[in-house]
Amino acid sequence: MDPTAGPQPLAAALDALAEAHQGRPAAAALTALALTQDHASGPLPPSGTLDALTRTARRAGDAGAAAGLFTVALTESFGERLGWPREWRALLRELRRHPSADVRERALAVVTHRE
Repeated sequence: MDPTAGPQPLAAALDALAEAHQGRPAAAALTALALTQDHASGPLPPSGTLDALTRTARRAGDAGAAAGLFTVALTESFGERLGWPREWRALLRELRRHPSADVRERALAVVTHRE
């Protein structure tokens, strides 16, 4: 999965990844951790990535926890690297109200400001 490929390929890759993890919560959690680590450095996401993640987060409520966990992972990685702009914080707040308790818990654990 390459978030720098653009919004449509990113949304398609997240959908495919979520489908592959359907009914496999432990595998989804491990993959989400790998996504967080893999995107903690390297190229920043192109314009439109936030929109793709937001759409995926909204669809994730119907698709199960995997897509939500993957969206939290990328939101955490890119939000941190971008300095948590308002739009990225808004996506994180949306994920904190996700139907899946696992997604909510993971999103609530993300720190946007350190004192």
